[in-house]
Amino acid sequence: MKSKQIFISIIITLIAIFVLPTGLNAAPPPWAPAQGYNEKTTHIFLPDQNMYYDLNTSEYIYEENGQWFKSLYVPEKFSYVDFRNAN
Repeated sequence: MKSKQIFISIIITLIAIFVLPTGLNAAPPPWAPAQGYNEKTTHIFLPDQNMYYDLNTSEYIYEENGQWFKSLYVPEKFSYVDFRNAN
């Protein structure tokens, strides 16, 4: 009877070791993007123009004469900026 209890204990221990997930709180690998980055990022700030680009609505948000405006197109006052090659 005692050997049966030891055998069952060993089986349960082995199942716990090999079946239960390990490293649930392990850090992601260095090459992985930060967790939740895409979900949390909604705007890109363009400091030279003091303007934002909303990734969800594809709108430019800019200030003019103390008021904030939204536009689907690059505001005329920034039409000279090449955003594709900007740093």
